[in-house]
Amino acid sequence: MAKHRRVTTHRRRSVLVVLAAAALVVPAASQLSPARAADPAAPWSPNLLSTSTQSFDYGLGTWRALPGTTISFNKFVKYAGKGAMNVVRAATTPGIAIAETGPGTTGYTTAVPGHRYRGSFMVRAAGVARPVAASLTFLDVNEKIIETVQGHYVDDRVAGWDAAKHVAAVAPASARYVALRIGIKGAFPQERHIVDSAYLSTATVSQLNVVGPLHTSGNKIFDATGRQIIFRGFSRAGLEGQTRDDGSTEDLPTTEDISAAQRWGTNMIRLPLGEQKWLPGTCYTDSAYKTKVANAVNLVTSRGMVALLDLHFNQVKPCGLAAQQAMATSPMSLTFWQQVAAIYKDNPLVAFDLYNEPHDVTEALWRNGGTTTFKGNTFTVAGMQQMYNTVRQAGATNLVIVTGPTWGNSPPKNGPISGNNIAYGIHSYSCPQQPPPNCGTKTPQQAYNGTVFLKNWLNFAKTSPVLVTEFGWPNPEDGRYSQSVISYAEAQGWGWVQFTWGDSTVGRFDVLAGNGFLNQTNYQPAPVAMPALIAMPA
Repeated sequence: MAKHRRVTTHRRRSVLVVLAAAALVVPAASQLSPARAADPAAPWSPNLLSTSTQSFDYGLGTWRALPGTTISFNKFVKYAGKGAMNVVRAATTPGIAIAETGPGTTGYTTAVPGHRYRGSFMVRAAGVARPVAASLTFLDVNEKIIETVQGHYVDDRVAGWDAAKHVAAVAPASARYVALRIGIKGAFPQERHIVDSAYLSTATVSQLNVVGPLHTSGNKIFDATGRQIIFRGFSRAGLEGQTRDDGSTEDLPTTEDISAAQRWGTNMIRLPLGEQKWLPGTCYTDSAYKTKVANAVNLVTSRGMVALLDLHFNQVKPCGLAAQQAMATSPMSLTFWQQVAAIYKDNPLVAFDLYNEPHDVTEALWRNGGTTTFKGNTFTVAGMQQMYNTVRQAGATNLVIVTGPTWGNSPPKNGPISGNNIAYGIHSYSCPQQPPPNCGTKTPQQAYNGTVFLKNWLNFAKTSPVLVTEFGWPNPEDGRYSQSVISYAEAQGWGWVQFTWGDSTVGRFDVLAGNGFLNQTNYQPAPVAMPALIAMPA
């Protein structure tokens, strides 16, 4: 990720709910269930809701209105079947209208701790479009709410039906029941919205442990059992170290957060590292750093996941700025990789990501090194071929990831570097700093399209393994861009690693609900990461 800035984000996840009805046009019988239309390939359970609770064919089933809301049966305006549900803001002031499945042991759906759940529904406005979202509420054996996980808000329409964005979450350890909620915010008194075809499903985590060593063949990656491996995971930022004057501190991986990533179904954790902390004599040297890295690697690989060690921060001159540079440096980056490779060559679940987001260098420099000047500093570049050779000369046969030129947006025009067990990393950010409307001159269609840079790699990927080793969106409440990237990568059979698993120094890119790990107990996804949770093997 480029140009990290420390951002402290305080997000309140209030749960809101959808609503209601008016005389509208009945859709054609050929229209499909929204949940089914949005399903990924991974197998999830059939709808857990009873017939009336999901389709409203014979009334409202087990739905109930929360305070300030009323619900009623609508047999005239429906998406499919014999009826729908009106949701109306009943309070005398504008606010949130909420309805949910339940209550009671015969109303709530039984939840299994550790299982994934996701929900959706069809909705349309009766008169005024409002932001609408699905959410999941988990309750304990006494029907006390443990937590509510809020989905992505999108506006419904008067002109037709829309599927709410899928909400997804993992049932906490003490969960006994789960409820699907429908919410609409900013609804005026007596304002109605109409809901139909509600959907709630579950899946278990079926990600198998990766068995090292890894090897490539053609354009695919395999583990020691001969099983093709599609990597799905997250960058766990926090080890790379920021500059000394920006007020930031380390955010080291913990047993709790890496275990939570595994519960999601993750099989790769990318660990950005700081060369300036690893090497002696840099003015940032940390004598305990190698131990910290070793502890992080063990947290990942001991759980059957791959630890991708990424050279993320470096310096172009001794005691200079420690940050993301235009490219790796010689001899410092070569020394770094010689030492890292020598230490981890015997861990078959460690892979090496040679340098994060090379940019503003020619392909010749990217590949073979040389001398360049960037931001007034002239320095010697360590090329990808040089760093790869250094890794192999240290006796390491581990999988190596080579990030493409131009921030990882494009493949090398002159083909792969020389060697074996090499895969190529794509980085994809349409809005690398701020979301629209502060995303340069990009239109919404351009900003939310995660395929633009990925398409550059289609021909290259026919002969070489590729994976999206970094992508993200600078608003945790919006999952559209990440859905676009993940859907495209999955369709191509490419792995993907989303940025970032909860480091508060880059809070606008957090994939977890809450501000980084502050007050985090169950490690639930923010809307930006719900497509990732849904796409994990089930």
